[in-house]
Amino acid sequence: MSRKIELLMAGSLLLVLGACTTALSPEKTEALGQPFNEELKERYLQLAASRRSSLDFDYFHFRDKADSALLGDVVMPDSVADHDICLGWQPDVLSTREQLVGLLEDGGRFGAPATAAEAQVDFDCWLDELEAQSQTQACPAVTNNTAPPAPTQCGDRLMTSLAALTNEGAPFSVFFASGDTGIDDDGREVIERVKRSADVSQPSRIVVTGYADRRGIAADNERLAEERAREVAKALIEEGVPAAAITVDAWGETVSAESLDENRRVEITFQN
Repeated sequence: MSRKIELLMAGSLLLVLGACTTALSPEKTEALGQPFNEELKERYLQLAASRRSSLDFDYFHFRDKADSALLGDVVMPDSVADHDICLGWQPDVLSTREQLVGLLEDGGRFGAPATAAEAQVDFDCWLDELEAQSQTQACPAVTNNTAPPAPTQCGDRLMTSLAALTNEGAPFSVFFASGDTGIDDDGREVIERVKRSADVSQPSRIVVTGYADRRGIAADNERLAEERAREVAKALIEEGVPAAAITVDAWGETVSAESLDENRRVEITFQN
């Protein structure tokens, strides 16, 4: 591209940026909806500003996402298909996006809005970095053992954000009916969540601890708590969590919450 055309495009972009106004200024207006929307708006504004300073047309894309967050809309991470990324990197990137969306929809937006917003914007920034790399360097050959993308600034921050978001959800609890060791549908959803979270944070040990309420004989409750813990451990292994990483423990009725329903549980915690 000639220097004259480059200058013309840069000048056009500056004119458009100068004329770009909205009825509601996201810099001066608090976002509607949950605190997550406000956190997301602020971070997309920061990312847009970094693109504006370098005359990058992605400024408009991130500014639009900030505007959507301002209005209280559900704003999702960017689609991998919308970015021209090396084919060999795409399975790893798609898997990371799936983990991110799972953490967001499993309560991350509500339980840890700042961490969740940081993770989402870091992901979108990472896609931009990978697209730039794909255009300036040779893509790796597509094989069954293709290496993941090389580390990038936003990619490194993303991994940190995902690990922090995962830890915000711990410990995980699976609840049981009185006298029962069966895992219901809600419990199965928790098991799936634990698997996704473990994939992100890679804990060195996963502790599965069973509890029981104070009904019945203490010795029977201790046995019941252990059976519950072992059932949850079995379900985790079936879901794909390495058995070597799991430690089973049981406290029976010796550690009690005020609610009997809360006592009938198995807690899953990560240790690094």
